[in-house]
Amino acid sequence: MDPRAGVTPSIRNFAHAIDRQRQALERIPVLDAQRVDLEETARALDEAEAAALAVAAGDDLGRFAAASRAISIPLLRADVLAEEFRIYESRAAGADAILLRASAVPQELLTRLVRAATSTHMAACVACANADELARAAAARAPVLALEPALLHLPVPPRTLVLALSFAPAVRGRADAALDHTLVDGVVPPRAQRRGQLMPPPFRKHVFICLNERPPDSEKGDCTRKGSPQVLKKFKAALRDRGLDEEIRANKAGCLDNCENGCSVVVYPEGVWYGHVTEADVDEIVDKHLVQGEPVERLRLYKR
Repeated sequence: MDPRAGVTPSIRNFAHAIDRQRQALERIPVLDAQRVDLEETARALDEAEAAALAVAAGDDLGRFAAASRAISIPLLRADVLAEEFRIYESRAAGADAILLRASAVPQELLTRLVRAATSTHMAACVACANADELARAAAARAPVLALEPALLHLPVPPRTLVLALSFAPAVRGRADAALDHTLVDGVVPPRAQRRGQLMPPPFRKHVFICLNERPPDSEKGDCTRKGSPQVLKKFKAALRDRGLDEEIRANKAGCLDNCENGCSVVVYPEGVWYGHVTEADVDEIVDKHLVQGEPVERLRLYKR
């Protein structure tokens, strides 16, 4: 039986989520699939604006899949894989990135595993323990190199992302992201930590982006397949870059009953609806509507 049968490509881009040109560091929380509150914690971290999550699934891919369905951000399977069918198995369970180890497999197999991940639009993160393994990962065209903090001095190929396998203050400026194993029960979300309080204050505006999914044969299509996860990510980044994320919140939404006009976006409290929104439209909506107060008429639905 073909292990690729029924496997659909990932639409949540892990590499894009962690790419900050090393000007900032994304801390990726690592969760164990056996956590009793796995879905709840994953959803809370998504709402707290984590860039991505990592889950060590072990043999429990059912709980991994449930966590994947609960979030809108990319999910890394944090188990080291060494067989090609595991790549497709991971994608079928909702993984958007996988972890390989350069020393665990021959060069030919490493290259094949990276290609298998790429074919499903997943990011292959290849863990390396020395310069020789870095060269092997580069030869396999791994898009993400995973290194222990002590190895971040090693040179990496241009346009290659670096994921630190654990967080330490010294990784800032030397890696794009770091796996954070320090998450414990009762952790305060990063946004709340910045404010020194447990709950954020009311936002003056909310931007809701539809992340609904319909069956593949639906005539309406759905906003997720039309790129709404990327639109949501772009809104969050645009608001953060302009210092507006404390005042305006970009939220994922369930079905807004406009999938034929997707991606669907609605801004409250004005009640302005937009249709056919793409990543290329986000900056205009933020600058013209959210900042200047003038709706973008060419994208507007239900004009009064």
